Amino acid sequence: MKKILSLLAFLPTLVWAQPDQKPFKAERLWKDLQIGATAGTTGFGLDLKTSLAPNLSLRAGFNYLPKIKRTTGFSMTSVQGSDDENLEEKMKRLAGYLADLVGNEKVDNIVDMQMEVSLVNAKVLLDWTPFRKKNWRITAGIYVGKSQFAKACNTLEEGPTTTAMLLYNKMYDQIVNLGEYEYPTFSLGSVTVELDPETGKIVKEKFMKYGRVAVQIGELEDGTPVCLQPDEDALLRAHGKVNTVKPYLGFGFDTHLDKEQRWQLGADAGVMYWGTPHLNTKYIVNRDGENVMEDICLVHDVKHIRGVIGNYVNVAKHMPVYPVLELRLGYRLFK
Repeated sequence: MKKILSLLAFLPTLVWAQPDQKPFKAERLWKDLQIGATAGTTGFGLDLKTSLAPNLSLRAGFNYLPKIKRTTGFSMTSVQGSDDENLEEKMKRLAGYLADLVGNEKVDNIVDMQMEVSLVNAKVLLDWTPFRKKNWRITAGIYVGKSQFAKACNTLEEGPTTTAMLLYNKMYDQIVNLGEYEYPTFSLGSVTVELDPETGKIVKEKFMKYGRVAVQIGELEDGTPVCLQPDEDALLRAHGKVNTVKPYLGFGFDTHLDKEQRWQLGADAGVMYWGTPHLNTKYIVNRDGENVMEDICLVHDVKHIRGVIGNYVNVAKHMPVYPVLELRLGYRLFK
């Protein structure tokens, strides 16, 4: 990154230090002004290009990569449950109880999560043509955009399931943490239910048998399951972030398409340094007998994430730079 920034700072000095360069003239900015449309791995974009010197051009514009969506289903699991029976069968049965709890038959033991990836960046690039053949150039610059490039969340159709999970876990905390002689009570909004001790004991044993309900998405290095549970909005979600400022270095080729040299076709190949992506979420962990939510990075800390989300994470681990392949069609505005 430091090398790229140093090159950016040094380029203007290098260009005007060459003996055959003419002094800069302001009218050159308007004479060579060009509008361009781009398409490639950075999405679609628009830019303006102009000449600063015979072998140095400036481009400024933006790129937008439309949302790419992929969905993966994760199995519901038990956290701290005391029953060792077949987990899948137990979760199917618990899903039936949860469906009765919220009165919605769409509740099941598989939760679909959707991953969305999108990029929006402004860019400022310098094109330098130090070669005899002016078609070839070296390009350096920066892309600047929002740090969040990805997010994962349960799909809208899973709303009944995640809502039931949230209600169940709230009831679990209230029932299981009661003392031996306390009257079991639990609240659902403004409604408070009080159970007699004998009934409360039966209910407590039932909750302890099933444990808290969550969705397992992977494991820690030591094999500890990483389980997500719905937040206060009844959502399972994660957010992916990269650097806001992303230096760029690459090379390109330009050619004119007409005799008047008003239409220009260009191609770029290079890398945008965006840093190692972080995909952060909150997972449930037991600390000294108490269930708490802690931050965790799926890219750096979690293994064996299934489905397309796992594929994205595996790629992100090895991609501190984002590949840029782009075609540009430009039109010079003034003769």
